Amino acid sequence: MGHAAELVARLGLAVCWGLASGRGVEITLDALTGGMYLVNRPIAVAAALMIVVAIPPLTATQHSAAPDSQAVLRAVQSAQVRFERTRRRYMRWGDPTYGSCEIRIGRYCLSNLDWGADETWTEPVEDPAVGVSRLSLIARLDSAAAALPGDPWIAGQRVRYLVEADDPSAALTAATECRSVDAWWCLALAGFAHYAANDFSKSDSAYTRALEQMDEALRCEWSDLTELLSGDIRKRYRKLSCAERDSLQRRIFWLADPFYSIPGNELRAEHYSRHVHSAFLKVAESPEGDRWGRDLHRFVMRYGWTFGWERIRTTTQALKPPVRGHFGHGAKYFLPVAELVDRPFELDDTRWDLEPNRPRAGHAPPYAAAAFDELSHQLFGFLRGDSLVVVAVFELTDDSVPHDASVSAAMVLQRGETAQPLIVQRTVIGKSGSLTMVAPLAPPPHLLSLEVLATKEKRAARARYGLQPARLITTPIRRTAPDGSEPLMEPAGISQRALSGWLLTTVDDSLPETLEAAIESARPTSRMHPGERFGLYWELYGTGAASERISTSITLAKRGKSLWRRVADVFGLGSDKPPLSLRWQDRTASNQPFYPRSVAVDLPEKLPPGTYVLTLEVEFTDGAMIRIEKRLDVSNRP
Repeated sequence: MGHAAELVARLGLAVCWGLASGRGVEITLDALTGGMYLVNRPIAVAAALMIVVAIPPLTATQHSAAPDSQAVLRAVQSAQVRFERTRRRYMRWGDPTYGSCEIRIGRYCLSNLDWGADETWTEPVEDPAVGVSRLSLIARLDSAAAALPGDPWIAGQRVRYLVEADDPSAALTAATECRSVDAWWCLALAGFAHYAANDFSKSDSAYTRALEQMDEALRCEWSDLTELLSGDIRKRYRKLSCAERDSLQRRIFWLADPFYSIPGNELRAEHYSRHVHSAFLKVAESPEGDRWGRDLHRFVMRYGWTFGWERIRTTTQALKPPVRGHFGHGAKYFLPVAELVDRPFELDDTRWDLEPNRPRAGHAPPYAAAAFDELSHQLFGFLRGDSLVVVAVFELTDDSVPHDASVSAAMVLQRGETAQPLIVQRTVIGKSGSLTMVAPLAPPPHLLSLEVLATKEKRAARARYGLQPARLITTPIRRTAPDGSEPLMEPAGISQRALSGWLLTTVDDSLPETLEAAIESARPTSRMHPGERFGLYWELYGTGAASERISTSITLAKRGKSLWRRVADVFGLGSDKPPLSLRWQDRTASNQPFYPRSVAVDLPEKLPPGTYVLTLEVEFTDGAMIRIEKRLDVSNRP
């Protein structure tokens, strides 16, 4: 049945029932259409109005209220369509050969999966006529909202365009003035406005309240992550019912949160903001001028909404040229894979791949519009009684961050999605700095997140991995048996004897004698140049009440050998002598909880570039030995 015929039939049944029962008949277009707005449906509207004339007279209030509300709604909907057509008319013309289709979702193609990292593209400046037209539309929406505060379409589009006009404060005011029958929609609009203001904590809270107000089917639809997940975790997730997904979903959102040091879960807030934006497009004109469909919804949910639109010239004489939208810089895939969900405390930072091939989804943190990078850093642990002093030294390596930039740095330790995190934060000037945290040895393990943000430059960097004390504090790997038989293994865990990690330090007039001094002079990376001098600081634990003789050695060896070097070794033509070797004996201090040590090392002037392994070994008189290694990357001076 056509829409007009269905409308007429529905109206006829209502009239017959009203006359037969002796009751009055009150008919509005919203009631006849099941709540669907009639846009560009002149036949259906005309038919409805013709039949209304034949209805017994309504009261004066009833007769005037319904047509007026519909007239207000139709007028502002038409204004919204005219604005989007104006926007398209003033869009600049873009390069028709830009990118190739890498991911297709229905009618849409995603090109250049680095999300706009092509430096040849710059965001077009909006034509002033578009800004004037938008302000006119917002004024129409304001007036319509005052007349119809309970209309969800008007409330939603009002918030949408206020956010687009870069006025999130006014958008939040508009959201609070929403009086929709569906209270969850007004809360969702508030969440959208808070997200636009980068207040992720309040946005997250608003969406939580909105979800509580939804019916179960809609709540399950909005919370569904199947479209975003990949690999084994997606297969596992999609097999669960909505109720069964709750605990798994909490862990996924926790692991996917880009920055723990920023209040609220920003990725979760954007996930629900994408739902709100998709709802905007479903019932209104879009910048691209496309009809809403399931493919557009999937596109928005996976990659967000576009900006910086361009018209594309085609060889055909199309009445409406296609429109291309762009994404922001720095988009990454923050959703965890299965092994991260199952074993987050055991994996190192190499397993947190934020740039997989053909990512299933993308998220560009607004505070990292320029770039979101891996963080160059070193991590060390030092024992202090029943606590572990965790020291992180970091460096932002990108040249676009000036030497006098104000940088916010944070170290976060967390034992799970519901546990209270331990956080230390500080502001440093420049690209490098250090963070120190005192954490309990028990109960391990923790998830460590190092987070650095250059706010003005909109650059962020992060390192995240599982942290266990045994990774920072090394215990003896063997002890020779008294009879010379097979070596005995030292008990697991932090034993009485232990060795801290070693800090790489700069060397000026003297070597650091305390941990605090070593941290002040710590180097952020293990990159070196031939002939360079650097310092090493470490601590030895568990040497006993009496002093003990120990033997210490430091050697440098190149990692891997070339084919010619391996052939030379086979024929005895190579030399096994390391390029650097130091060895000495001394005694530890008695009745001291730890024994600090610091030495200076000079790399050979003619050391070939490459990757080297620096090894520290400490041997005790009873045959026990502790060994730690550090990678050095040696390159010629620029």
